[in-house]
Amino acid sequence: PVPTITWMKVNGYIPSKSRLRKSQAVLEIPNVQLDDAGIYECRAENSRGKNTFRGQLQVYTYPHWVEKLNDTQLDSGSHLRWECKATGKPRPTYRWLKNGAPLLLQ
Repeated sequence: PVPTITWMKVNGYIPSKSRLRKSQAVLEIPNVQLDDAGIYECRAENSRGKNTFRGQLQVYTYPHWVEKLNDTQLDSGSHLRWECKATGKPRPTYRWLKNGAPLLLQ
């Protein structure tokens, strides 16, 4: 017998933007975002029994600036403190350059 297919997201909800195709056998999530990450479960069930399969969706993103640098003018001898902060997955690493060359921090 043809199975009935159901989908669920473990510890969450299937995104409302998702679509089910081919008698619900295909789950499509357009424009995947970080919140869509998680473990999804597909269940097939008919009169002979049921079976489930789980798959984990991991979402990666480009770095996105949370805090940006501003152009600054200071008097000679002043103290400068710049902080840049970015989010992304995997977590971004930082590297400082001055006129295109790596800045040697002391």
